Order: sequence, then structure tokens, then C-alpha cells
Amino acid sequence: MKISASNHIQRSAVFSAVLLSMASASFAQPTPVENEPEIVKEGTDWLGRVSYIQRFSLPDLTINRLYLYNSQVYHVFGGAGGVTEPISLRVRCRVPPNGLVQLPHCEPVASPGSAAAQAFNAVTISYENWPEIPRLRLLKRWSGTDAEEKKWALYRQVEFDLNVPAITVPDVDLAAGKIVEVSALRERARTFREVIENYPIRALREDRQANLEAHCQIQGDLSIICDEVNSDPPEDLRYFEPTFREAMLKTKANATLADGSDARGVRFRVVFPYRLRQR
Repeated sequence: MKISASNHIQRSAVFSAVLLSMASASFAQPTPVENEPEIVKEGTDWLGRVSYIQRFSLPDLTINRLYLYNSQVYHVFGGAGGVTEPISLRVRCRVPPNGLVQLPHCEPVASPGSAAAQAFNAVTISYENWPEIPRLRLLKRWSGTDAEEKKWALYRQVEFDLNVPAITVPDVDLAAGKIVEVSALRERARTFREVIENYPIRALREDRQANLEAHCQIQGDLSIICDEVNSDPPEDLRYFEPTFREAMLKTKANATLADGSDARGVRFRVVFPYRLRQR
């Protein structure tokens, strides 16, 4: 069977068009929908995919009131007393595929230790302080398909200015106040149970256990500040102290001691036995 030159040219053209369409599909890239910011090529991500980024911006968000324990304020600002200045800080957040931006996705656009970074730390101690961020579009496809060997990935960010009000810093003197035995604290088992149950992941993974000794003071709002923390064995302090301090930031004491006297201002020593459960 003979094939004419014209038929050969036509078939070649069709074949080339198919190859071109396949190539275009193989190297497809994300495109923005109407009224969304442009998508810009950034480079290559850690998986070797071509990365694209889309940056959104929102109007200012304002926190009218912060809900903080004295211990939490002390954790960020210390206990010298005074009032911080209201501040507006820039925040950048990663937008997950579902479009719902939450606290762990965000960080301040500020240098560590700056007033803006401190204000952000104060805000993020509690989810109760975090403002509601408008939900962005659900992203059904954020990377190349398996057929495309996942050659690209789309990363989305959103930025906004966060207005934080003035924060009252308590005047704390951890050397003042009468010293009581921990047994004088009412319902201490319930008060401290969550601290013990919140076992550090790294310590759990490495089969570490320790006795953590803490010297603490009950504040006027019944929050607890533990200034001196030691560990037995000493070398395991780094495994337990961060998790312990984080848990104590959410802990409050009872208003009265076992004898009915006021618990505010008293100091006590307590030992937290972190023990691995038998497997």
C-alpha cells in the first residue's frame, strides 16, 4: 500500500500535535483563578520539584483584648512591671491546601527579641487570643499528578498587619512570700496531673525518665511561675524542661490552701516524677 506525500505530512502533523499536547500536559503548571494574586515561579523545593508561590494579603486584623495569665506575661516579658506600648506587627502565614489558616502556620516578620516578636509570642501563647482569619479557596490540586511525576508544587502565603493592644506586665518578686509544703496545696494531684501526663515526645522516643524538681510561686491570678527547675539525672533536664514549662503556663492553683488560708503569693517546692509506662 502506497502512502502519498500529502497523507504522510498530515499524519506527521497530527503525531507532532499529540506529542506537543503530551509535553504540555507533562509540564503543566498552576494557574490562578480570577481575582487571585499571580503565581510566581520561585525555584526548586526540597523534593526537587519546581516550586511556585502565590502571595495573598489581608486587611489589618485587630486584637481588642488579650487573655493572658500573669505567668504567661512573665514568660514573655519578665516581671519588672509596667505596660507595653500597643503595636502593629506584620505576620506571614502558610496557607494549607484546605485554605484554613491557623496559629501554627504563622510567624512574625520581625527579628527575634524585637518588640514585635515579643508581642507575637504573647498573642500566640493561647489560641483564645488568635484572630479569625478569612478562609481562602480550597486547593484541590497543589502539586503535579503522579502521571506528571509531581514536577511542581504550589505554595501559598498570606500576610497581614496584626494590631496588638498594650499588655500589663506584673511586678513579680519570686523571692517573696511564705514557703509551704506542697501538701498544703488543695487538690494538688488534679492541678498537676496534666503536667505529668504531657510526656515529652523526644524523651518518650529515647526511653528517658527523670524527677523534675521545681521551685514555684502562686501569682495573684492563681497562675504559677516556676523559676528554678532541676532534674535528676541532671543531663536529662533538656528533655523535660521545655514541655514542663509549657504545661505550667496553662496551670492554675486553687485559691486557698488546705488550712483555708489564701494561696496567693506562697512559694513551694514540688517534684514531678516523669515515668515511662510499662510496655
